[in-house]
Amino acid sequence: MRAFNSEQSSGLAIPIFLTVQNVASDIADELLRSPDRWTKDCSARRADGEMCGACDAEACTWSLYGHTLRRKAFFAYELLCAASGAPEALCTIWNDMPERTVADIIALCQRVVRAAQQSEADRAAALALPTFEGLYAFLKGHYRSEIFEGVDNSERTEHSMLVTRSMMSALENEGYSCVSEYESKAHQGFFFDRNLQVLEGERLKRAHQGRLK
Repeated sequence: MRAFNSEQSSGLAIPIFLTVQNVASDIADELLRSPDRWTKDCSARRADGEMCGACDAEACTWSLYGHTLRRKAFFAYELLCAASGAPEALCTIWNDMPERTVADIIALCQRVVRAAQQSEADRAAALALPTFEGLYAFLKGHYRSEIFEGVDNSERTEHSMLVTRSMMSALENEGYSCVSEYESKAHQGFFFDRNLQVLEGERLKRAHQGRLK
């Protein structure tokens, strides 16, 4: 996310906080409303067709590069280049290719928006805590019964509940927790995340580095 103090650029309202998602979405929306606001072979043009700078007060049509510049969002251009499959240095050529159309620009921006939304959804899912009941059932399935519910009182409100609350606290604060070799009914200790998935390999390394939060 990028922050800017300016809210206007060449008559365009700019959010105080910019992400590649809202930049790409804004470009796609503008071009869907007004396809003639896209050009090629230069950053921008005036109404008479003359080339000009992207932030020129008389500019009325822009290349993909120009659209990001007028939004003070060059960082988004770099990511759009990557999504187009063209190296950054060649992305202006991608925009200017004879077969390129405004529909291609819109499709590229929409593809970036969908990818960003999916990334946000994946992150939200990774950060979501399990329900208490779900975590309890998970632990019951992996703990030795004699040291989980086996030491509870008749109302099953003591040890197993305390263990579950402790594990929930670890998941909330650290992003992962563990069942020790001694506690495991399979006599094999393991780490697990908020999705109640056993951590192995790179994800286990990230957990130990504090990068699952």
